[in-house]
Amino acid sequence: MSWNAGLYYYHLSRGGEFFGLPDEDQAHAALVLPRDKGPIHLSPWLDSYGRYGVSWNITAACRVELQAPYTLKITGGGMIRRGLNTMLDGLEQGYKMLGGKGELTPDYGAPDLAAQRGLKSDNPQFTRWVLQSHELRQGLKKCEKASVRVEPLLPGSRQHMVCVKISLEELPIPPGLDPWDLEEEKPRDYEDSEFFQKLDALVELLETARDAVTAWPMPQTYEGPK
Repeated sequence: MSWNAGLYYYHLSRGGEFFGLPDEDQAHAALVLPRDKGPIHLSPWLDSYGRYGVSWNITAACRVELQAPYTLKITGGGMIRRGLNTMLDGLEQGYKMLGGKGELTPDYGAPDLAAQRGLKSDNPQFTRWVLQSHELRQGLKKCEKASVRVEPLLPGSRQHMVCVKISLEELPIPPGLDPWDLEEEKPRDYEDSEFFQKLDALVELLETARDAVTAWPMPQTYEGPK
């Protein structure tokens, strides 16, 4: 499909600053959406390149300042992830039966979420608070295959990048269109498809992730919810 043209029409509908050439079929265009809490950047991300083709992800990203360096990774869901989690649960039970202490795969106080996705953080206590966000959980349900990352811009930095990512293949091609024939693409074709709605959901998930990690202070001796 033509990411550039789709994002250009999304820009015409939702505003922001568009960077790219809408009539090129290479996925390189970016869009910056103004927001009260800071701009949001939408752009393609080269996931893999090889003999079997090229795979692109689409990312929505923003910056936040936290009290200390913090990392959180929430992988995308789906059948493969659920199968892997089932296997890890079995290993966890065996580990505890053998007298192992602690958790091999901690759920950070969100067992339902951990059953569907992979969770990893360098601050478990703070993450238990972050994952209490109802809006974040709802956004993750809405974007089942999206992943979320929160990481410092530089080691030791309080400035962080919050990033939400999905595969470009998850953005539906408007029905009845040749995805490589730019002459056929019209704004209404995208409005009538799920293309805009998928991007809206991605942006919304990013905003809820940003709000979740900035809703609570982060003292060094943080005690998460029990």
